[in-house]
Parts: sequence; C-alpha cells; structure tokens
Amino acid sequence: MTSEWRINVWLVLEMAVVALAIWAMLSVTWMESKGILESRGFSPEDVYSIEVRNLNINSPDYRKEYESNYIQDREELMKRLKDNPNVDYVSLHNNVLPYNFNFMGNIMNIEGAPDSVEYYANCRKAEPDIIKILDIKSTTGKTQEELVAMLERGEVLLSPNKMYEEKFGDVKELIGKKISFYDLETPARVGDIVENVRRTDYEPRNEGMVLYSYDPNKPDWGNIALKVKPGRGKAFEEDFKTDRSMTRLRNVFLTDLQRLTDLGEVVNTPQKIDNRLRVGISAFLLITIFLGLLGSFWFRVQQRISEIAIRKTFGATDKDLFRRIIGEGLLLLLAGLLFTSACVWPFIGEIVEITGEEWYAFLAVEAVTAGLMAVGIILSLWYPAYRAMKIEPAIAVKEE
Repeated sequence: MTSEWRINVWLVLEMAVVALAIWAMLSVTWMESKGILESRGFSPEDVYSIEVRNLNINSPDYRKEYESNYIQDREELMKRLKDNPNVDYVSLHNNVLPYNFNFMGNIMNIEGAPDSVEYYANCRKAEPDIIKILDIKSTTGKTQEELVAMLERGEVLLSPNKMYEEKFGDVKELIGKKISFYDLETPARVGDIVENVRRTDYEPRNEGMVLYSYDPNKPDWGNIALKVKPGRGKAFEEDFKTDRSMTRLRNVFLTDLQRLTDLGEVVNTPQKIDNRLRVGISAFLLITIFLGLLGSFWFRVQQRISEIAIRKTFGATDKDLFRRIIGEGLLLLLAGLLFTSACVWPFIGEIVEITGEEWYAFLAVEAVTAGLMAVGIILSLWYPAYRAMKIEPAIAVKEE
C-alpha cells in the first residue's frame, strides 16, 4: 500500500506538471490567434500596395529643378493609375494598409472632457477612397458613401477600442464630438465608428484605429493603395511593368507593386508556424502522458490480479472493474488538476492584468486541458481495464 501511494503521488505530480504545460501552451495559442475568429475589418481581395519614391540625388536621372514638383508629379502619377481601365479606386495613404505594424498611439483631447482621455490606437490617414478600397464598414449602419463624405469633410473615423471602453464607456458616445491629438493640427469632429482595420489576421482587436483624411497638398510621406476591378489583377500588373509613363514622372517613380493577399501571407506565416509549434508541443505532451500512464497502469493492474480475482469472486461485474480502473485514473487526474489550479489561480489577477484577457478565458482553456487529458487517460487505461475484465478468478487465485 505504501508503494502504491508513492506511485500515486508521483502520478499526480506528473499530471499536474503536464496540465500546467498544456494549459500554458493553449492559453498562449488562444491569445495569439483568437483574432482569426473576429472580423478583419477589411477585404484584401484585388487590393495592391505601391510605394512612392523620389530619385536619389546620386541617380544619373535626378534633376534638381524638378524637386519642387514632387506633389504635382505624385498627383499626376495617381491620375494615370486611375485612368487605367483595370483600376477601380486609388488612394494616397500613410500607415493605413494592414499587415503593417504601426504602433503609434494617441492621447486624445475630447471636447467637454476635463482631462485628456487615453485612446491607444493605430493612427492612420488616407484619401477618402480608402473606404472603398479596403471595404471598410460602419458599425452604426452608415453606408460607404457616407463614410467617404465624412472624410472629405475632414471628419475623423474611430474604431471600437477595448481599453478605452473599459475605462470610459461606449466609444459610440464620441460621435459628433470634436477631438484633437498630437498629429492632427486642428480639432476634428468624430463622424462615425468603423470596424478596426487590424494589422494581421491573428491579432486581437485590443487597440483601436483613428482614420482621418490625408492632405495631398502636403509633401508628407505616403504610399498608394489601389483596388483593381474583379479579375483584372494580372492585366494591371502587366500594364504596371510595361507602361513607363504610369510609373515614372521626372524625379518621382512608383515601385514595389504587391498584392495585399501576398503581404498577408508573409505576415501571417510566422504566426501560423508558432501556433502549429505550440499545438505540436501540446500533442507531444499528451502522447507522452498517454504512454507513461499506459505503462504505469498496466504494471498496476498486473500487480493487482489477485485483488481483481477476489472482487470478481465476490460478485464484481466486468463493468464494475472497468469503472473502477478508469475511475481511479480520473481521480488521480482530478487531484493533479486541483494541485495545478491551487498554484495558478491565486495569481490570476496579475495574469489577467498582464495579458489583458478575461479570467473566464483561462477557465475555459483549463476546462479544455482537463478534457484532453481525461481523453488521454481513458485511452491509456482502456486496454489494462479490458485485460482485467478477462481474468479468470480461479486461475488468478491458484497462481497466487
């Protein structure tokens, strides 16, 4: 009995450690990939990214007398893009396209609020047609034409912001109010709340977005977002490669044409690999505990043949033995999970604060962990239990 108790203690500790590792792996996987279940806030289909560049002073084609024509030349190239029969919409932008890790934040001053309000967000500016290029949608039922008109009037579009709403309430209450922040020269009215254009397909919507109109008359840095007509992508790419007048005007030239879907694949691939790695490690841990428990319980059943024979002699049925062996394993699992919970839950407040997750998310992941481990234990105990049911009492007692 002392030996069996010692084995049980080690089994409980083994289950506790494995449960903690799987719990941690699944929690990280959930936090890193739960965004895939949410709306991306945009459609990448038929969208292209183009970089706007200026010839370097060391370039043999550079002409100093054209330097002051940068804005006009950039606008002319955009007009030529719009005139291409394969193109629907063109927009100059700064940090608007997804798959671009912009971490800029804003401290917004809100009209009527006594103090500055923290609104951590991706600060993005673009010409109004960006609404139709990315298929940005309102959360209040406004049409895209209405959103475009708001940007044309100089109004600002905000997105839901989890951290803001936890502290200050529904972000929709800001509609109609004037706000100002460090890179907006004059206060602007909040026109509407739109879906957040997230930076990746996996990133959760913890932060928000501030979208306002790009002033094309300023020599600010900016690139081009472009949407082609459905099914005309290849034709546009060919025109972009062969028609020099569409990509070069004096010192200004367009380069690095990329499909947004390709950019998304590049950015999302590392996240996919990380998720597969974490799931693989969790599966390896489950298989390890499965094999370990299979060996341990097989040995235990062999050591308890006489006990099982006596139980059958006194009327225990095959189902009774099966339930007993499986139940012992699940009882040990319960003890291991309780030990793990006792180690983790006292610190759940700090974990929630660090990760920004709700406490019940970790409870749900723990339940999934318990379910996976329970399935592993039942599978590892099934064959030893099956062998125990086939033991003939007379033969077993005679051998003893």
